[in-house]
Amino acid sequence: MLFLTKLTEGRAQNVTVTFNVNMANETTDPDGVFLAGGADFGAPGDNPMSDPDGDNIWTIVVEVPSGYTGYYTFTNGACLNWSCKENIIGQDCAAGPYADRELVNITENTVINTCFGQCTMDGSCAPVGGPLDVTFRVDMSNEVVEGSMYLTGGFEGWCGTCVEMLDENGDNIYEVTLELSPGNWEYKFNNGGWAGTEIYNLPQDEDCTLTTGDFTNRLLVVEGANPIVLDVVCFNSCEVCEPEFEGTTVTDIIAGSPDHFVLNAMLDSTGLDEALSGDGPFTLFAPTDAAFDAIDPFVLFDLLTNNEALTEILTYHVIGGSALSTDLSDGQVITAVNGTDVTVSVINGNLMINDATVTVADITADNGVVHVIDAVLMPDPTLNSTVLDILGDSPDHGLLHELTTISEEVYDIFSGGGTVTLFAPTDAAFEALDAGFLDELFSGNGTGEDLLFLHYVDGVFMSEEFYDGLTLNTGGGDLTMEVDNGVVTVNNATVVVADIEASNGVIHVIDAVLDLGCSDPEACNYDPDAWSGTATCVYAENCDFCLDGMVVDGDADDDGVCDEDEVAGCTDPLAWNFNPEATDSDAASCVYVPGGCESIGNDNWNAVGLGVHPAELELMFGVEVDEELVLHVPEVLPEPASGALFGVLDFTPTGVSGAPEGLDIGWTADVMEAGSQACLPMTGMPLETGIFTVVWTGDMEFSVFGSPLPI
Repeated sequence: MLFLTKLTEGRAQNVTVTFNVNMANETTDPDGVFLAGGADFGAPGDNPMSDPDGDNIWTIVVEVPSGYTGYYTFTNGACLNWSCKENIIGQDCAAGPYADRELVNITENTVINTCFGQCTMDGSCAPVGGPLDVTFRVDMSNEVVEGSMYLTGGFEGWCGTCVEMLDENGDNIYEVTLELSPGNWEYKFNNGGWAGTEIYNLPQDEDCTLTTGDFTNRLLVVEGANPIVLDVVCFNSCEVCEPEFEGTTVTDIIAGSPDHFVLNAMLDSTGLDEALSGDGPFTLFAPTDAAFDAIDPFVLFDLLTNNEALTEILTYHVIGGSALSTDLSDGQVITAVNGTDVTVSVINGNLMINDATVTVADITADNGVVHVIDAVLMPDPTLNSTVLDILGDSPDHGLLHELTTISEEVYDIFSGGGTVTLFAPTDAAFEALDAGFLDELFSGNGTGEDLLFLHYVDGVFMSEEFYDGLTLNTGGGDLTMEVDNGVVTVNNATVVVADIEASNGVIHVIDAVLDLGCSDPEACNYDPDAWSGTATCVYAENCDFCLDGMVVDGDADDDGVCDEDEVAGCTDPLAWNFNPEATDSDAASCVYVPGGCESIGNDNWNAVGLGVHPAELELMFGVEVDEELVLHVPEVLPEPASGALFGVLDFTPTGVSGAPEGLDIGWTADVMEAGSQACLPMTGMPLETGIFTVVWTGDMEFSVFGSPLPI
């Protein structure tokens, strides 16, 4: 009998569940039938069922805690990849993300009578036909095949690369034929493997797919008496592949125009030339080269070096559909592809798009229409304003604006030579500095440049990206962010206005001039060259005096931590018992256990707790795993109900959980003695990416005052 025990005030309260599964429709595997699945019933082969009277009804009795709820399934054989699991996809009793069965709130002895692969409740099996040949076909005309094409699904345990598809006549349609039993089957196509698996467009592809939890796969119903040849579908789609567009496109018109060299180059650099060569239809408002020449050269340079900003501008010039000039009317508002509205107006007979005039209208293409305009459309007025422009217009940043023009290098940084995030002290912040130091900033001796280099970072960092402890690297040193109840501080300054966007970056207004040093003469680490900061000051609050900028009185090991505040422990991160809070290094207390099964029998296991080591697995989707875990049973453990320490007699493993689908952890049901270890090979290809905690379940027997106590 299989036991799943729950402790209630020191005593187990259990009920039994008897599973009877009818195998009348199946050819039973030589290894037999097994109960498996869920968090408690293990893998195929863990929990064998029996058929002692040979009537093809297989039975197992399980003892579970009263009130138990959990998933389970049946497998025909002890397959490692779950391909022998019963298929109840789409049936009424299918539950959970993997189409298992479910026990719900079992409070009394219960008997389950059912049929393998069916949801009957009386143990009967409805007749089914024999297996059928099914031909799968996928069109890869719109894809680049990465080596080989594969079919994967529940019928082969979601291997990913076990069933190869072939294109024997070179028409880009890959095929394979399999023999499948009647029922519902989930599957999908993989281009080269799991890294190239299909991604469907929902809800558009709901007709041919089934979504269960986080998984969406194609769904096939195998029924009838004749072989099945599935329709050809496009990779990633339920539909046939659309032929690639041929003819004169919007992109062709721009590429062939003598007045649109800049626009053509921009479309090419952003990849929008391919988009505007597609089916469409599209309407493109096309600024001439002269229109781009009229833009501030710094803004134009920034657009040419910032694809994200450039794409935003270009997609503001495109609307969905083919809109001829006769379709446009005065006052009409149209949403561009970037999600921002453009306004149509007619002034003195001239067609206007925002402030741009249409100079040539209705140049038709096979996939849309082009209207030539004499100005570049700007979706946000700030894209015309650089960081330097905004400082110049601000009534609170006269001194900072003056400082940004102190040299050509600094001017280029803030006037559009690249994207920056500027922490901008107000005039009041500068005026709080020592008057002599303030004069030195504008003296041209390099001090002003050094200060500015501390106040900006390359790239754009919006306030939503700030978090407590974030460090930003500047040309003058590191800035450390603190976030407390929505208030953001940077070193010694507070952000008072955030996210002022410019064409070449963003400005955050701060209430103090940033400083890396300590300007308080009373502090241990007073720096006479610091100009304003106190955030980094260290004071002799816990000890009597300072030495070399550190509080050291009563610090026997000179590590900067007073003896009364020391925390003893292992400080080596490579040790099993590493304590991140320890400050007083004690190498003798560190415990090291070699990795893998070669460590079995090592004396250092005596200091290690119960469980699988390592317990946390950092895994990546589709990356093959071939490693070893070690299950360790210590000699002493706390009894769960009382917390008292008792000697361990033995441990009988019953299951392992926590590993992602696709990963197989081998294990043994043999009784393990106290102080012993078992080798657990771990192989397969995980179908998820993340950090997973492996949990081992089993029956533990303690020695309590000389008597065994099972837990």
